[in-house]
Amino acid sequence: MGWFKRYVFIPLGGSRVKNTDLLIYNLFIVWVLIGIWHGVGWNFFLWGLLQFLAIAAERLLEIFDRENTYWWQYLYVFFFVCISWTLFRSESLLAAGVYFSSLFGSGGLWSDYVWMFLRENLLTYVLAFLFMTPVARRFNTCVVNGVYERYGKAIMVFYPLFLLVVFLLSFAVLLKGPYMNAGLAFVR
Repeated sequence: MGWFKRYVFIPLGGSRVKNTDLLIYNLFIVWVLIGIWHGVGWNFFLWGLLQFLAIAAERLLEIFDRENTYWWQYLYVFFFVCISWTLFRSESLLAAGVYFSSLFGSGGLWSDYVWMFLRENLLTYVLAFLFMTPVARRFNTCVVNGVYERYGKAIMVFYPLFLLVVFLLSFAVLLKGPYMNAGLAFVR
């Protein structure tokens, strides 16, 4: 992405252009080229176009306040990334359509599989949602700055242990995934 910024976006004028239309045009050119650069399929082109639309909407509508962040912004970005990268990772537009129809249609969010995965991975989802917010960063800053001095030794012992447990839980979830199962099937 740095190459496109340096050799395409900045020579076009970057974000320092005085005309908003020109900024949108520059973003459009860069993101469509990035999409095409990733592959020769319509899904890559549409992925680049989707990235452009999101960035352009954020710029034009001023959705994000650079000073303050709100919980819905994290949810919006998480949802957008999941949807757009599903399109990116699909083999074709037809495969993407199948993924999206099974997600949003034909039982999608209300299927038994969804509830089974939610029950199995609830703790993982809660921790992932917690750590995608600035809670961990703020807590870490408070620990480093000594805000919690009353609890000094306890935090110095339990905080690294907590992070180790979260790391091991993440590792266990990865091992439980399809790649580990495929690897075990190969070994057998």
